[in-house]
Amino acid sequence: MKQKDLEHSQPVTGGGAIFWREQLGYMRHSQLARRLLAAILLVSTVGALMATLTELAFDYHHDVDQVHVALDDLQKTTSHTLAYNLWVVNPEALRRQLADLLRLPSIRYVEVVENDGTRYQAGHAVVPVRDRVERTFKLEYQHPLSGRTLLLGTMRIEASTADIKSRLFERFLLILCTQGLKTFLVSFFILGFFQWLVTRHLRRITRQARRINYLSLREPLTLDRIPEDDELNELVDAFNQMRRNLLRDIELWEKNEKSLATENALNQLTLNMMPDAVIRTDNRSLVTWLNPLAQQIVGDVRRQGVGMLLGELLSSAPGFVSASAERLFVDMQNSHDPLHRQLVFVRPDGRVLRGSVSAMMMRDAERQPQGLVLIVRALEKV
Repeated sequence: MKQKDLEHSQPVTGGGAIFWREQLGYMRHSQLARRLLAAILLVSTVGALMATLTELAFDYHHDVDQVHVALDDLQKTTSHTLAYNLWVVNPEALRRQLADLLRLPSIRYVEVVENDGTRYQAGHAVVPVRDRVERTFKLEYQHPLSGRTLLLGTMRIEASTADIKSRLFERFLLILCTQGLKTFLVSFFILGFFQWLVTRHLRRITRQARRINYLSLREPLTLDRIPEDDELNELVDAFNQMRRNLLRDIELWEKNEKSLATENALNQLTLNMMPDAVIRTDNRSLVTWLNPLAQQIVGDVRRQGVGMLLGELLSSAPGFVSASAERLFVDMQNSHDPLHRQLVFVRPDGRVLRGSVSAMMMRDAERQPQGLVLIVRALEKV
């Protein structure tokens, strides 16, 4: 019992195909595997979504800022030419220039308004308004002779962020698909290795624990794995230690049972050979055993004696001052020492006998009464 079992692990065997078939089988029947897979997918998906949305938000603001920068550049590069065309009254050149501006990315609408209200337009206004980025600036021309700066009109440019949103949405779908596929594959491999490293061993431990009995206690628990100093190894050690403890306790119990049986046999033999009458009762004052001399006194034990109340068996004869059997039982419940009394006993044939009685209460480990042992000595006929 003290020698440690050779009980840890054995090398892993089997090919890759067998491994994955086993993992799929575990996943189909394992509630824990399904919950683990759902948790991994949920956490990974939420994390990927948050990271993707944060990155796309930064990209959106960056692209919108670029649109503002582009509009500022247009103001610097086109305002002089547009003002010149207004000064020389060249509407055709002005319209061509506005049309050229529409070819630039995100530009959807361009409008020039002269001081007299004349409008030159190209493109269409951006709808809805939340997708619109616009800039309005003055068209000023410096007179070549006087050097004065003349205000000839205003120009308004509208750019749309719809293309930016559409491009980012397509990128979002692409990232979502790739991240989702990666998350699923990673989750599946994590679950597969978890099944291989942990769950299959827990199943083996569960099977052995369910079929454990006295005959299988001597069979040590082993796992199909390379020996490692980890939690599973500690679990196997604890399981086998429990098994050894149970074996030790069972052997000790059997040894004590044999010793108790031998002791009871010796006590029984001693009581049978005693020259006095011996009577035992239970905690309800019912007679459970009589030795041969007591059986002779009470008569046929199959009809009288065993199963009778002690008070019925030891009846007090009229005219004698003595303690009743019931009183004797009550006194013994409140006493931890043997009691000695004079008792009158009436036999079934009517003869009245008198003798001394020694009584001792039998108690369990919790000191609760379990019955009486009475020894009746020197019976004399009255």
